[in-house]
Amino acid sequence: MIDIDESDSDHSEIDVGENLNDLLTSNKPLINHKRQRTHINGSSKTFCETVADKDTQDIPTYLLPTNQQFEQMIQNVTHNTMTCSINIDELRHVAILIHHSMTSDLKRTLWTTFLKSGTGLLKTKQQQQQQQESNGPKMWPSLLKSMIKSCSHIDHTEKDVTDEICLNIVQTQLRRLEYQYEYYQNELKEKIKPLSNYEITIAPILQTFIQQNLQSLQIAYEFAIEFIGYEYEDQRLAFQIKQQQKLNDHQIQFIENLCSHKYESEKSQQEVKLFQKYLEEKKLPASFNSIHIPLPSFIQTLDDSSVRQYLIHRHQQIIHRYKNDMITIYRNISQVYMCDAQKIFDDSMAKLWREQHSLPIDQQFHSVILNLIEQRLTNITDKVQSMYRYKLYPLCGKISSF
Repeated sequence: MIDIDESDSDHSEIDVGENLNDLLTSNKPLINHKRQRTHINGSSKTFCETVADKDTQDIPTYLLPTNQQFEQMIQNVTHNTMTCSINIDELRHVAILIHHSMTSDLKRTLWTTFLKSGTGLLKTKQQQQQQQESNGPKMWPSLLKSMIKSCSHIDHTEKDVTDEICLNIVQTQLRRLEYQYEYYQNELKEKIKPLSNYEITIAPILQTFIQQNLQSLQIAYEFAIEFIGYEYEDQRLAFQIKQQQKLNDHQIQFIENLCSHKYESEKSQQEVKLFQKYLEEKKLPASFNSIHIPLPSFIQTLDDSSVRQYLIHRHQQIIHRYKNDMITIYRNISQVYMCDAQKIFDDSMAKLWREQHSLPIDQQFHSVILNLIEQRLTNITDKVQSMYRYKLYPLCGKISSF
């Protein structure tokens, strides 16, 4: 199957893993190699000293003095409310503090979800609907492990990122985020004290302006948390299946293969819909921007400017048509893969029932296990649809279903 703008690993199917790595880390080397190998506490401390370590001097692009959008918004407020003597720089500082406070809160929510998942305290939507009070399995999300491995600049295996390392890092990071949030809140309180009519006139405008500019970031965090929930629910159901009935290795592997085939089938269906949406909207994936076909050198040397401009325009048209044709080809190839993936899944389901009917009744899966398998398959469908709702967001500018 052809994927656009996504890696093959589960945790980054919606590109959130990469986005959050960019947002939560700096460009500096994050873990000292020697300390990482020899001392767990040292490695987690070094990691957390650099992850999400953004201070008030880190100004978001939309609040830079060079960006006129903020100043124009303030001038409109001043004009409409007849408020005088507003210092733009002071309000910009207030806005920066609000921005950092909001982003710190978003990060706290994500890292709290990491902690709940890793300690078995996460309650998924399904558990809440079924009013289940018992704790689930302890599972550190793949997104967290990927972030740790990518930030260390060391080749790790899955076993290297132990429970102890994950717990150390998450707890330390949550303490840091709590401190950051309180710091920004206290700074904000001091900063707005001299501002008259702040709560009535200025605060609502600033809050709305900042929320609008943070919308994409907020959506990225919400989908990351949602994805963690689906991942956790899958592991919880898999754990319950093994607890219900003593299964042999063949049965366990068969169920895992069935779930894998379901994932590929659902993913291929959504991929076709995504390519079709690009065609309907007459837009191209961002990855297509990297496709560059240089202009033939002889065109630039033509003396006749009208002929030169005509050929340049034709060159651009041909490239654009080529990219559109590529989308159509991708859609068509994905349709073929979708049919193949659906057949593989259908064959797996048919094999499941054949094997069940061929066994003595006392060796067949009882109804509880069959119900849990069905829940896993439904959860996979929901997870994949969530992933592609996120992929659709840059295309449509809103979250919607296919």
